[in-house]
Amino acid sequence: MSFAHRSSRYTIKRITVFGCVLLLSLTAFWRLTGLRIVYVSPQGDDVNPGTKTLPVRSIQRGVNLAQRGGLIEILQGDYRETVHIPHQNKALPLILRAENKKGKHAVLLGSEPSSDLLWNTCTDATCKEVAPQARRLTYVTEIPWDEPPTMLIYKNKNGTDRLLTLARSPNQKISDKNKYHEHWWNSDNPGTSLTALSDINHLSNAPSLTGGRAYIIDGADRCGTYLYTRAITGYNPQSASFTVDMPIGAQTYGTQESGLSAYSKYFIENAAGLLDVPGEWFYDQSAKKLYLFPPEPVNPRELSIEIARRNTGVLVDRSRVSLLNLTIKNTNDATYSDKNTGAVVMSPGKNLHAIRIKNITIQNAGNGISGIPLTTGSIRNVSIDSSYIQNVSKSAISFMGLQDVMDTITGITVRNSSITDTGFPLNEPAVAIVRSSDVYIHKNTITDTASYGIHVTGFEKAPIVSRNITIARNSVSRTCQNASSCAAVKIFGGKFVYTMVKNNTLSENLGWSYCHALKNNSQGYAMGVFISNAGGISVARNTSINNSGPAFLAYTRQIPATNNIFFRNTAAYSSVGISLDGATGELDADPVADRTRHRDTHLIKNKLQNNGIGIRLDPYNQGALRVRHNSYVQNGIALVYGNKEVVVPSDINIVFPLWEK
Repeated sequence: MSFAHRSSRYTIKRITVFGCVLLLSLTAFWRLTGLRIVYVSPQGDDVNPGTKTLPVRSIQRGVNLAQRGGLIEILQGDYRETVHIPHQNKALPLILRAENKKGKHAVLLGSEPSSDLLWNTCTDATCKEVAPQARRLTYVTEIPWDEPPTMLIYKNKNGTDRLLTLARSPNQKISDKNKYHEHWWNSDNPGTSLTALSDINHLSNAPSLTGGRAYIIDGADRCGTYLYTRAITGYNPQSASFTVDMPIGAQTYGTQESGLSAYSKYFIENAAGLLDVPGEWFYDQSAKKLYLFPPEPVNPRELSIEIARRNTGVLVDRSRVSLLNLTIKNTNDATYSDKNTGAVVMSPGKNLHAIRIKNITIQNAGNGISGIPLTTGSIRNVSIDSSYIQNVSKSAISFMGLQDVMDTITGITVRNSSITDTGFPLNEPAVAIVRSSDVYIHKNTITDTASYGIHVTGFEKAPIVSRNITIARNSVSRTCQNASSCAAVKIFGGKFVYTMVKNNTLSENLGWSYCHALKNNSQGYAMGVFISNAGGISVARNTSINNSGPAFLAYTRQIPATNNIFFRNTAAYSSVGISLDGATGELDADPVADRTRHRDTHLIKNKLQNNGIGIRLDPYNQGALRVRHNSYVQNGIALVYGNKEVVVPSDINIVFPLWEK
């Protein structure tokens, strides 16, 4: 590792130590400076001054009273609001610290209880759109707020939350997340198509689907790689088919692929006629009416059901903010909006820096923590530490820098956090870092994701280099449950320097694809580490085991995958240990990039054990590689070079003079 890279890491550690010392003396610091300490309690009143004996009622009022800087103590209880922390010039630190003791938690809710609404039993006359067999078991209410709900949460008798299902077919019966895809239907398209899907078994007698949504895993050009969410614009029961509003198929570098075929799998939702089993619901946006087939046969007013109302928990537009100990639950996923939303959101139009998020719990949300600067803004030095994020339909943590502009996102640290149950059904990565530099992702546990665990994207073809990115000591497992050609860790698109993936444990990444099952008699294609169209990356001392695809893969398609190093990794019980692939013959492959694939790539002292293939190599020329001192133990085939097996013993260390100097 270079001195510059080590220096950036030690700088982050020094800042962290300083932050901890500062936190220990917060109360004394505020009193010494004369800045405000504001107390917030559900038993307070917003006309109060915010003292310990006369607290305010809302967190927002506390923020307003301490705009210049100060400490906001949030006492135990539920707060139903969106908190906006507005921009302040020359701002002093502002700390929001929630009570977090055994049995005492402050919870920010983006939802309203079903018990606050008036529910009426449906009849044949009042609920004509609902499936006939469900009408008299369904209840309807008018929603008195503007934002459409995208999430209903039912509290089970054991105290756990259960997300109720938006009306869909086939009905959702999930008992094992690895089998999530089994509750989808199969297309029987006679050929490939961009916008039409047919299914004689299920679409011949379906209710009206126009206005609903289709979720489709493509099955033509790329087996199970992409999920498409499309509005249904037409339904024809005679042909047992529906059409969607936009083409389906990957649009990569100007190439439109055909995604729909007999290998596609899909489900449909958000049509009133699909509401037919307990626990399903439907929202009529034009009439602002919510229809619910309750999970228990009683009026929803008597049940503990939360209806998501707000699409944002905390909106941060101010620098030097710390958010500590707070629980944030039940925020919408912005299905009806293009805005950046989530439990914690940063969308600054100005420069934003020094944001500290520690010991935060986020449950039931669209995005967890999201940062996307506007065209004139930037985000610098954000620390996310010791937090827990569960049940988000998009990404748990996502930061996206501006295109073709350097350093709009820098200094992102994610550490000691736990992320689980993410990306269902929208298939976004658990952690997504796009066009950013100075990123440190360390000692996190990520498990049970629909798509990627950690996905880092560069500037693609722009002449900007992403720098100082370290992904270290994370445990990432059971990813790619709803996608194929997917990975626990992926570095994609562009040039990188001082970028390392090291000391991670990546396991049980199985992937899934109906297309793969039919074409290749395999469950899917999920990887440990996937370097796609990217160069300048060191992959060292990782353990990658039990993957349906390669434990480690580097791939060139449009951008050269060059100057990559694989050093002292362990690859075991996977289809391939280490694979260096090319895209010769692919429709969207760049021939210039393909001719440089895997130049200056090193495979040194890696251990390949019990894989189908130990190492698979497909460089443009053999002189591009340095393959040295790797060990091969009980692999089916030790080495494949250019689709030809190199015949060597598979259970002893081997040396290839072809590359040894």
